Amino acid sequence: MFVWDANTGELLWSHNEHNALTIGIAFSPDSTRLISGSWENWVALVWDVSSGELLFELPADQDVFNPAFSPDNRLVAVPTRAGTTTIWDVSGAEPIKLFELNSPAAVISAAFSPNGDYLGTTHFDGTSAIWDFPASLETGSGQALLNLKLHTNIATSMDFSPDNR
Repeated sequence: MFVWDANTGELLWSHNEHNALTIGIAFSPDSTRLISGSWENWVALVWDVSSGELLFELPADQDVFNPAFSPDNRLVAVPTRAGTTTIWDVSGAEPIKLFELNSPAAVISAAFSPNGDYLGTTHFDGTSAIWDFPASLETGSGQALLNLKLHTNIATSMDFSPDNR
């Protein structure tokens, strides 16, 4: 994995902590941290962007695909091939596993709505789900508000518009 300064073209730092293919990365909204997922080691890694220091290893139950930060920089969603999306609090000195959302197929990507009220996930079976995120945090589990069958193949990514739709 390489982090470059887009203005100067300077290589800021690089790491080979994922010895296999790095599947997905996401910057925190405040641009201070980066999370990466890989097909190896069943772990998501959280990095300090300015120094390249590895801050946290978040264990997963299978390969990690496209993780996401919440809009407040406090939480990450880690989607896996096993059909789980694990929610971690990474705001303190040590990460805290909060809960898992379970899906019927491998979860390819996760995305938070800009206001943090929803989490979207896409799945290997072509489905997507929208989760009521504050309710999930309160109960420690999740029920999808919407399950959408939109594709006949893999649904690879999801995002919300700036107005949360």
